[in-house]
Amino acid sequence: MNDVPHTEEPAGTDLKSFGELLVERGLVPAERLEFALKLQRDQAARGIFLRLGELLVAQGDLQQDTVNGVLGLQGLTIRWCPRCTSQFNVRGEERPRCPRCGETLVAPPSFGGVSVEDTVGLRPEEALTEGRAFGAYVILGRISRGGMGIVYKAKQTSLDRVVAMKVLAQREETTPADFIREAQAVAHLRHPYVVAIHEVGRHEGVDYFTMDYVEGLPLNQLAASEALNEQEVAAILLKVCDAVHYAHTEGLLHRDIKPANILVDRKRNPVLIDFGIAKGKDDEEDEGSIVGSPAYLPPEYLTGRGRYGVAGEVYAIGATLYSTLAGQTPHTGVDTVQILKRAQVETPTHIRRVRRSVSRDLGEIVMTALQREPEHRYASVQELGDDLRRWLAGEEIAGRSSWWQRRWARVRGKVAAAFGILISLVLLVVTVNYTLEDARSRSSQTEGEAQRARERLALERELIEAELAQARLLLELLRPAEAEALLTRTLDRQAAIGNKADLLDLRAEAREALGDTSSAADDRRAAKALSASEK
Repeated sequence: MNDVPHTEEPAGTDLKSFGELLVERGLVPAERLEFALKLQRDQAARGIFLRLGELLVAQGDLQQDTVNGVLGLQGLTIRWCPRCTSQFNVRGEERPRCPRCGETLVAPPSFGGVSVEDTVGLRPEEALTEGRAFGAYVILGRISRGGMGIVYKAKQTSLDRVVAMKVLAQREETTPADFIREAQAVAHLRHPYVVAIHEVGRHEGVDYFTMDYVEGLPLNQLAASEALNEQEVAAILLKVCDAVHYAHTEGLLHRDIKPANILVDRKRNPVLIDFGIAKGKDDEEDEGSIVGSPAYLPPEYLTGRGRYGVAGEVYAIGATLYSTLAGQTPHTGVDTVQILKRAQVETPTHIRRVRRSVSRDLGEIVMTALQREPEHRYASVQELGDDLRRWLAGEEIAGRSSWWQRRWARVRGKVAAAFGILISLVLLVVTVNYTLEDARSRSSQTEGEAQRARERLALERELIEAELAQARLLLELLRPAEAEALLTRTLDRQAAIGNKADLLDLRAEAREALGDTSSAADDRRAAKALSASEK
């Protein structure tokens, strides 16, 4: 447990930051604090507001009671927003407004756990009130708040039309140039499933831009409020694929594809919104900075092994499919830090283990998009969309074909000889099976029972060796489903005879090829346990 050293603060001392107090009192190393602050800033820029104390507790650097002790040393009072439920620390008995929604902050009815909010400093009133005239527009209400600004429903009086207006938030992390870049990134796109930009401007010192107002719900809210079937979900995401692929052909990566950024209208047509962190496909990335929503970011980007590119967009759409169909993200956690840790090292549980009602082929599409290695995913968002289109039409999906086609290119020179070997192995298995059945038949006779048993055991071993060889070759010939079925039959047939660990290891390889990583992991654990027991 971290204890807070008691130190009397002189009267009139300037309020020190929460982080400064932690380092000054030796409660947290400076480098760990810097890591937490960087993560906090990155997520705040995306509208994900995490408390510094919460992050440090999640990282294991701090105990929860220490957070409350340091808060007391700061001489702060906790204030709570009754509209959006955010908590902030303020000095003394001030009653400022919430920097997120404009509501007056009050004393919380109750609170527990970590209660330090360092990311968002208190700002003057920045929310536009309903009915207020704002240049050529009248504000009709607040829709949402994103990483860079607040989105309002507004009426353009000159054209008598309703639009969505995004207003730059008064935040240190966001500059007018960043804000305008978002509008410019989307302004040249013309696609029915991409939000259209109308006007970019400044009024009374406030930067804004207007865009289509979509009468609909974000995909995550729609899925929660209505029982979307898997065909409806696939049809919506197919249209999203079309929109994202179009953006790619225009040289633009969205970089934050997730259900909340997909608005769906009454006709089940999606509109892709919030290009706040979009970049050109060849633009340089900020070194060491993670942008986007962690639950939808690919592992190679989170771990720093690779840049965010088209493969990352494929992963994000796969994660969106997964969360919409399964009701949870591929990597779950109680907070962003835990999600980040899991996404970096764990393979998502196969969607059909989470939601059995998901059809097999649709599940394969989802899990192919979520492969840990970028080269094992669909080569493009267009390929992913093509497979969704095939599935909706009742046609055979390509699924893992892009991955296995690459393997095929490496082994095709051996195929002619391999087919001959495969035929020989099949004949061997048939022959051994016939001999084994004959031995079993003759073993029913009492004469020479022990000898028959030894013969039967030897033949069983020979059969297993032949089936192992056949399964290995089936894998090389890009036929993992047949290999998995053969190995399962062999394992079901025998229990005490050796080679079981080899059979399990090989079946794990086949199951990994089929995308069933969870079952593959079970096989590998069982094989390891068997090998250890035989030593």
